[in-house]
Amino acid sequence: MHKPYRSIMKRIVIWPLVIMLVLSVAVFVTAMLNYDQTRKQAIDNQIGIMDSGYIQLQNVMRQCEFTFASYFSVEPSSGILRNVKEGEKNTEYFEAVVDSVRVLEPLKNANEIVDGIFLYFPNIDPSLNFRGLKQKALHDAISDRMTEEGTIYNQWQLLNAGDEQYIVYFMKSRDACCGCWMRCNYVMRRLGLENNGEWSGEFYIGDRFGANSLKNEEISSAIAEAQVGIESIKDENGKYENYIAQDNGSAQGIYMGLLIPEEGLFGQMPLQHKIVFLTAFIGFVSTILLVLWMNSRISRPVMLLKEAMERYGDGEVEFRLDERRGRTRDEFDLLGHSLNEMMDKVNDLEYRLYETKLKEQETELKYISQQIRPHFILNALNVIYTYNEEEFPLVKKMVMYLVNYFRYIVNLRVDFVQLRYEFRHVENYLKIQRERTQNSIDFFVEWEHTVSDVLIPPLILQTFVENSIKYAVNDKKLFIIVRGMEEDGRLKISISDTGQGFKEETLQSITRFLETRVDEGRLGVGIVNTVERMDILYHGRTELKVYNTETGGACTEIYLPLKRELEDTEPEDTVPEDAEPEDI
Repeated sequence: MHKPYRSIMKRIVIWPLVIMLVLSVAVFVTAMLNYDQTRKQAIDNQIGIMDSGYIQLQNVMRQCEFTFASYFSVEPSSGILRNVKEGEKNTEYFEAVVDSVRVLEPLKNANEIVDGIFLYFPNIDPSLNFRGLKQKALHDAISDRMTEEGTIYNQWQLLNAGDEQYIVYFMKSRDACCGCWMRCNYVMRRLGLENNGEWSGEFYIGDRFGANSLKNEEISSAIAEAQVGIESIKDENGKYENYIAQDNGSAQGIYMGLLIPEEGLFGQMPLQHKIVFLTAFIGFVSTILLVLWMNSRISRPVMLLKEAMERYGDGEVEFRLDERRGRTRDEFDLLGHSLNEMMDKVNDLEYRLYETKLKEQETELKYISQQIRPHFILNALNVIYTYNEEEFPLVKKMVMYLVNYFRYIVNLRVDFVQLRYEFRHVENYLKIQRERTQNSIDFFVEWEHTVSDVLIPPLILQTFVENSIKYAVNDKKLFIIVRGMEEDGRLKISISDTGQGFKEETLQSITRFLETRVDEGRLGVGIVNTVERMDILYHGRTELKVYNTETGGACTEIYLPLKRELEDTEPEDTVPEDAEPEDI
């Protein structure tokens, strides 16, 4: 039944939804592209108009600058007016005025956007005198600006006078000043930059001192604070894009700007574009709503089933899906119920398999222990074999050590012993080795009092002590140190010596075995069995480090969990460590 169900889902639900979504997105994207293209074209047209008007304005401003500069530097009349004494008006004065009019008046006549020209000489009364300056408000504004401390000259700037805003130029030559003015509204009208309030944007004029012709104080302040370069502006009515036309290579100080409302174009779109745009938008939104509905009815139950399977795979075998009751149950509820029942059965099966695995591990542990014991016995017999008949007192002493040694091994009936008993056994083993080698081996065995009752597997240390003796082939006396301590919440046992250390190939074989747990046949039975025993008893929560020290000796470090839960496991009938041979 599952395969037909999946086929129906694809033919009736999934593929139609995918096709509808793709078509809706395609139409919507097409409408958006048309919208953006139309808007970009309109903005480019407006920017082109602004750039053209700004070029015309620049030409007029440069012509004015050149005329005023020539007047002060070349025209003799400027020198005469500068030198006239206060209150003195002679023939030379009137001739100089006429010559000044002859030189500067054509500038106003040739450029209709220039409203008037003014001259200022400190010894002439009135202080401002020239044609075109009839408004008292403008007269006072220009006079105040020239007398202000810190006024910047040889720059165009905006000036408010009454209800009008003017573009004014101030040129100064020593104590004399001249300039001209233009009405902002008249300039923009003559240059084709009238603000008609449509979506196409609003033109304005500004200077580099923070003034501009915008009526909106919020936007005007934002542009002034940003020092012209702001690209996006926002006020209570919306967001605007700010396009600037400015001549960075000129010191004229005047720029033009264009504010485009970001949301204004849609209202001017043709009706057919609006229909396409709205249809695509409605289709897109409808498809999304349909997908959300399908997600709640189909995709979400499927994802819940998938999540349940993943959690089961991660080991959360107790997790169960919620089951609905009543008439609203559907196929997914049936699947969830079946999955819960299946996991109940799997749980029961895993419990049985776990019990079986524990029994197998116990059997394997006993087998490994039996492998270790013959290994120790053979080593002990080899020690006795090396003695001569004349060394009977030494034999008696060795027999005492061997009795303790074999009683410890034979009486073992547990998987763990307390650390102090295992360390005493190792100390007894080292006494045997010291007597066998005629004192060419010495040792030091110690453990911290806090770890004396920690439980460890028996017979795990002797193997590594044997390795120290085996690989320490040296004519010098060998010294072996065995220590037990607590470190970072774990039991640390270290076996180090003063020999020549492990050979490089032996050290590499041991390292590979510790990483892979694969015996390459180059290691003895002792170290392999010991590591396997620790893996089984501690479930892999052990760490073993084998390396050569900087002084050349070998060092083995064993890290085990601190285990104290079991009862006292002292081996029975162990001979006291201070017993003499005649006590045996």
